[in-house]
Amino acid sequence: MEQLDVAHWLTSPAGQALLATMPAHNVADAFKLSTELRERGLTPEQSSALLTQTRLRDAARAKFGERATRMFFTDAGLQQSTRASVARQHASVFQRAGVREVLDFGCGIGADSQAFTDAGLTALGVERDPVTAHFAQANAGCAVVPTDGYALLGSYESREGLWLDPARRDARGKRISHPEHWQPALSDAIALAREFRVTGIKLGPGIRWADLPADAFVDWVSVDGDLVEAVAWFGTRDPGRGATILTEKPRREEGDAAATSASATSAGGEAAQGDDDATSRGDLLIMTAFAEPLPLPEGWAVLLSSAPLEEGVLPPDTTVYLVPFRTDTEEGC
Repeated sequence: MEQLDVAHWLTSPAGQALLATMPAHNVADAFKLSTELRERGLTPEQSSALLTQTRLRDAARAKFGERATRMFFTDAGLQQSTRASVARQHASVFQRAGVREVLDFGCGIGADSQAFTDAGLTALGVERDPVTAHFAQANAGCAVVPTDGYALLGSYESREGLWLDPARRDARGKRISHPEHWQPALSDAIALAREFRVTGIKLGPGIRWADLPADAFVDWVSVDGDLVEAVAWFGTRDPGRGATILTEKPRREEGDAAATSASATSAGGEAAQGDDDATSRGDLLIMTAFAEPLPLPEGWAVLLSSAPLEEGVLPPDTTVYLVPFRTDTEEGC
């Protein structure tokens, strides 16, 4: 069977019924379960698809919660997808701007389109990979066109809202650091953004300050202290820089041992244990103090904080976003 045929079977009532009977993913049981499925008359491709979806749905719970058990994924699509809470944040920005229609350009498995649809927006997804596009339509509950986004633009009349998530990994899954090597390149994405009233372009959180579009409001987003993305917004507010702090986990109680120990990760990727959480991504540093106050590092300026700061000190239970301190003669000011 061709991959697209398998995808159609998987989302059919018969495929979904079988998926509902699959046990939790367990590598040790995979061969036995595959043999049992084959004995029930399934093709090798169908058996493999069921096992793959079970594995991906289990992994997707971290991003989508219980809803992951009703969604369809590819490996690459799950890896690059927007977690549900962040996708809802994207939808809220469009709503506040009065947008009613959004073109999801390169929608992947449809996580953002799903949030747009849930928010009452009219979403249209476009995804060049036909299998991913089919899963996106099943996930998002809106139309998804399996084609290149640029091929669709000529027939897409609305220029109200655009969401664009450039592909930032190569065919082997390796992260592409240079924005002009993304698909589409950042410069092309920015040019396209200016054709729409409101546009959001998803960026890697470690993007260089010098690569940020000057006429956009760039918003860094963290979830439970983990910096997950930056978004360049056009048409929503005056150009500038900001941060959005989202919380999914229950608030840590005072005295909880977990609240006093976290990892600090440098840009080079070396981890160390400490009483704070500080992650440096290119030209942005996010830092969280849990149970104890922390001194702010030298050479960094405050971009945004979740609570008022004491002089030179980050109070307990506070997250701050910092950028390298620049004089007015340095590039990027």
